[in-house]
Amino acid sequence: MGHWGFVGDSRYVVQQSRTDELIHTFGWRDTGETSALHLFARVNHSGFHWNGMTYGGHFHYYPWSWLHLNTLLTQRNWMPDPSSTASLLVSVGLESQLPSWLKGYFDLGHYIRLHHPRANHLLPPIAGGFIQSDWAVRFGLRVIPTDSLSFSISIATFESVDVYNLNNPITEVRANWMGTDYSLGAYLRHQMLLGFGLRDAWVIGATIELPYVRN
Repeated sequence: MGHWGFVGDSRYVVQQSRTDELIHTFGWRDTGETSALHLFARVNHSGFHWNGMTYGGHFHYYPWSWLHLNTLLTQRNWMPDPSSTASLLVSVGLESQLPSWLKGYFDLGHYIRLHHPRANHLLPPIAGGFIQSDWAVRFGLRVIPTDSLSFSISIATFESVDVYNLNNPITEVRANWMGTDYSLGAYLRHQMLLGFGLRDAWVIGATIELPYVRN
């Protein structure tokens, strides 16, 4: 038995030396017994000024409870100055159940990113621009005090939509509540600057998932 349904995420980003930003992500997720497909679109804006749009897909395959394989493909267009970035991430994850109320997880992947500095593209192009590639990691702990409530803490360089450089990792604390026909979440993040790269940023966000169960 699986389910499909709406997935939403809204966050407020406080950035050093840059304008604060609101980011909204809307998507559709289809989950089966051993796989899940997430299609999404994300918009970034500061007030009434649109900064960019990202869209793509995230495919998960989990043949066993302790192993999962992930593929993330995104296309991002920046505004008002036209530029675009296409990213492909492939990762492998391991998950272990320690006591029944505690889980540990670790993901290791590699991404390829194609930048086009002077043009927007509807689909990821296969030529032009310049290419960047690097490793991506994620590890953390999840505490499950009840069947409905869980807490987690993690350090990562990628998430459900974005992939970051190794010198810009995210530290996150998150709480999730599972209802009978919905799931709610809230999180706080700090994105660190290690060497040269993006400025430090604080992020506060909330998520919602409204699944429809199918036989």
